[in-house]
Amino acid sequence: MQNKISACLVIYNEEKKIKRCLDSLVGVVDEIVVIHDGECKDKSLEIAKKYTNRVYVMEHAGEAEVHRPFSFKMAKNKWLLQIDADEFLSSELKNNLNKIINVNSIDAYEFLWPIWDGKKYISKSWPYKRCLFKKNKISFLGVPHYVVEVTGNIKKSDLILEHRPDKINYSWASFRIKWIKWAKVI
Repeated sequence: MQNKISACLVIYNEEKKIKRCLDSLVGVVDEIVVIHDGECKDKSLEIAKKYTNRVYVMEHAGEAEVHRPFSFKMAKNKWLLQIDADEFLSSELKNNLNKIINVNSIDAYEFLWPIWDGKKYISKSWPYKRCLFKKNKISFLGVPHYVVEVTGNIKKSDLILEHRPDKINYSWASFRIKWIKWAKVI
């Protein structure tokens, strides 16, 4: 199998953001697979179909992870890039993506995924997001907030996966309401 990349997106009514994400993938990945979580109520599918014919509508679950196994199964290539509609490849990541997939000793990459406050990034050296991996080296449970398990070598890279959500989920208020149920203290 050649070193080609399938970008896998699970979306839900993302017409305001998806074009920026898909534009960043053009000329960089070899295939784009888009899964919509339930009935689409905006122009997301219309936009996605301008970039790929690999667009699927699944039963609404309210969580992306439920649909990720299907997106990975539908992908035809050796490498999978798990990306969300509110994310996009930085120019440095775009310029290096096809180079790093040819490092045979690496099976997955975690990219720098700085926190956006709506105006600027408020973190510079953390967190990282595992989102590029060899298809034959992963296992995945379709449960909320589950991270892909990789059998093999995982490399942290300072290449940036841009993440600029419309809703800013990183305030103390949103932490108390949304994130506390998943937080771990070690």
